Amino acid sequence: MADDAQNSSAPYVGIGQWALRRMQVDRAWDVARGSPQIVVAIVDTGVDRGHPDLAGALLPGATFLSRVSSACTYDDEDDNSHGTHIAGIIGAAPNPAAGSGGVAFGVRILPIKVLDCAGTGSNSDIAAGIVWATDHGARIVNVSLGSPVESDALATAVRYAVAKDVLVVAAAGNCGEGGGRCRFVNSKEFPAALPGALAVGATDADDQVTSFSTRGAQIAIVAPGVRITSTTPRYATYQSARGVTPNYAALSGTSQASAFVAGIAALMLSADPRLSASDVADRLAAYADDLGDPGRDDASGAGRVNALRALNHPTPISSGRAGTADLSSIARDIGIGSVDAGRPRITAADTRIELVEDVATLR
Repeated sequence: MADDAQNSSAPYVGIGQWALRRMQVDRAWDVARGSPQIVVAIVDTGVDRGHPDLAGALLPGATFLSRVSSACTYDDEDDNSHGTHIAGIIGAAPNPAAGSGGVAFGVRILPIKVLDCAGTGSNSDIAAGIVWATDHGARIVNVSLGSPVESDALATAVRYAVAKDVLVVAAAGNCGEGGGRCRFVNSKEFPAALPGALAVGATDADDQVTSFSTRGAQIAIVAPGVRITSTTPRYATYQSARGVTPNYAALSGTSQASAFVAGIAALMLSADPRLSASDVADRLAAYADDLGDPGRDDASGAGRVNALRALNHPTPISSGRAGTADLSSIARDIGIGSVDAGRPRITAADTRIELVEDVATLR
């Protein structure tokens, strides 16, 4: 197939693009390609707008930074590297001379910067980013970051997105036994552990759940998350000073796994934009490849995502996209007061968060 030829000509095949074949993305491209009518928001550290593999996909975005770390300055660009890496997994244009394309190349990327150069930020800024994405046309919001603290602000934002029929895909966290950077093993990360979010864990090239991937009842699905090659900023960043290479790098974490699931969801909506967010989530789970013992488990959820099966096995269309909802009722349900003009107020106190990423290998 043409897609296989493209993949095999890319210099990173066997290093970071193994995941595309594992999820049968290369075969799924014969069924659907990304549509410019589908917008995927990336709530992260920003994106390098000048990267040649991303420039044609990027929409005007937004920045929500209440404060920055002492090592950082206020900057709309990706001064960390993480957001550009996530954007490439989802929507980078095919570039056989330098690296393979994103899962849903052809879709539009909405970059929303909520983390500073060191990868830290506040729950209220992240929540504001999710709400802004929802109000500006996103069908999918990818959140490859996490906080150990459950906040009303994040809960409000996720519920608002769900009410507007937006799929929130979130990294489950790197708090497994091999993670080593969390308060305790398998501690929950938010927003992934919130109702309404699709929590994604990580697998390796042997189709095993990685030791660093968080386990728990919140895990919905897993995807490849080890040595994933994608785009990085062309210029110096906080992470490039710590070994992340410019232009392209291979990184590991549930951040990368989440981006793969968001990209496959975007392919599904490109093929059939009538699908609701719940239709997409249900189909992803129903046609995932089961791992380990039969049935759902706390390590892999419903299994490892399979793009071809998700595209080829239609599910009944729900009663239509949820364009309206009783948002005041939603607010009361989670105890955070009123909703003004259909848009939630984000007023929770700041809680510092960190990227959900384990840079196990750099290239």
